Amino acid sequence: MSLVLKQTNLDRQLGANLSGLNLETEYLTGSNDPVGNFFRPCLQEAIKYDRAVGYFRSTVFLLIGQDLIDFAIKGGKVRLICSPQLEDKDIETLMNSKNHFEETVSNILLEEFAELFKYDKTKYRAKVLATLIACGTLEIRLAIRDNHIGIYHEKLGAFYDSESNAVSFLGSSNESLSAWSKNGNYERIEAFCSWNEGREADRCKRHLKYFSELWENKIAGIHIRDLPDDVAAFAKSEGWKSPGHIERNLLDSEEIPRLGDKKKRLYPHQENALEQWKKQDRKGIFEHATGSGKTFTAIHAIKEHNGPTLVLVPSILLLKQWV
Repeated sequence: MSLVLKQTNLDRQLGANLSGLNLETEYLTGSNDPVGNFFRPCLQEAIKYDRAVGYFRSTVFLLIGQDLIDFAIKGGKVRLICSPQLEDKDIETLMNSKNHFEETVSNILLEEFAELFKYDKTKYRAKVLATLIACGTLEIRLAIRDNHIGIYHEKLGAFYDSESNAVSFLGSSNESLSAWSKNGNYERIEAFCSWNEGREADRCKRHLKYFSELWENKIAGIHIRDLPDDVAAFAKSEGWKSPGHIERNLLDSEEIPRLGDKKKRLYPHQENALEQWKKQDRKGIFEHATGSGKTFTAIHAIKEHNGPTLVLVPSILLLKQWV
């Protein structure tokens, strides 16, 4: 599969007219190309793109990068609602403490940013992501379930043009490379156009209303939070002042991550903790924020120790988790 993308014409009017597109009612991976035949044409005609998904991955820029940057340069806006990756034990505390939410989610997201900036194959994409956040093209809010059990996991999207037309879609795909790539997951989406009469237009209208209420934190059972201040400040410090500084071709020249590579790696703060531990003759206490990987760091310490190890935990549940 070639990931060399055709540049769009930057002189083209932003949000020309979605109703001029010849859209099908559904798109399937390997059949009618969800990216080339749906996402890309809609983005080229839109002035705003709304997306609510369980997960967002910056690797999606490898597939739609140039089109998204053209969209940003012409003044397009993206509103994204997604679910942060939290451990179950954190969720109830997050619901009861705004400060704890800020601290925990900031740590998680900043670590993900640091991981992207750490490697040559992903650092330019991280710079692009920071730029889109910093310049206001990409506005992110986080969704957390209030039952302390599940996660926010729906997949809804909508495009809007300057003529009050809209296209909404539902399906199985998250906003990630593995979801949109032909070499990734098998995905299916259904599209609904506001200019088509009857039930299709009604469903599109309901989707737009729902997203608006979700964005404003008016949907029961889901808490919507702004991106933590620390993360927004980091994006501002690391990103360019304008999307115009982004070189589109560099998004495609980066190495493509293997979609099946799920190997977990140490984050910089974990590597630093282990280095400091070794400097202290392998004696000391690791102090990590909730959800930032104390157990994973400890497992690496045990591997490096390469000898008998005693693990003490305060509950049967934690004992089972360690086993």
